[in-house]
Amino acid sequence: MKIIFNKKWLQELAEGKQSGKKRFSKEVIDQYRNRILYISEAKNTKELREIKSFHFERLTGDKLGLYSIRVTKKYRIEFMITKEGNIVIEEVVVVENLSNHYK
Repeated sequence: MKIIFNKKWLQELAEGKQSGKKRFSKEVIDQYRNRILYISEAKNTKELREIKSFHFERLTGDKLGLYSIRVTKKYRIEFMITKEGNIVIEEVVVVENLSNHYK
């Protein structure tokens, strides 16, 4: 699937190009990169939903319209799913945030 990052630092984190003070532990960064790689190689979101450890879910409340998958027990990747054009060629995942699930 195609991935669009809404924040430059999320793309840099995925590409291993982060600079300055680290926002996350090595474990979180490694798992984030792993999840982004898996999203990019998936044919569609159905493949993501089938992986139980991802805890794929539709968010509610002030995050209505977003979905998330688990990075670690504490962190999630929040994203939107869009369809390109009138004929659906591929789903596009727009990564919105890497958030602490408990804050």
